[in-house]
Amino acid sequence: MEKMYSTREVAEMLRIHESTVYRATWRGDLKPHRAGKQLRFTQAQLDLWIRQNAATPRKMPRLSEIGTG
Repeated sequence: MEKMYSTREVAEMLRIHESTVYRATWRGDLKPHRAGKQLRFTQAQLDLWIRQNAATPRKMPRLSEIGTG
């Protein structure tokens, strides 16, 4: 059986706030297993969510591209 993680453990592993984990669950982005009132997440679920929500690097403008006034 695959290890299950609590909401707190997920937040600590991903270095995000617990409310972010709950928000992702409420939106349906992250699908937990329920154990009574507790939410549990598998590593596979977390890996999929991370891949789907990975931030893409933004191109920062060079100073020469920004007008100086």
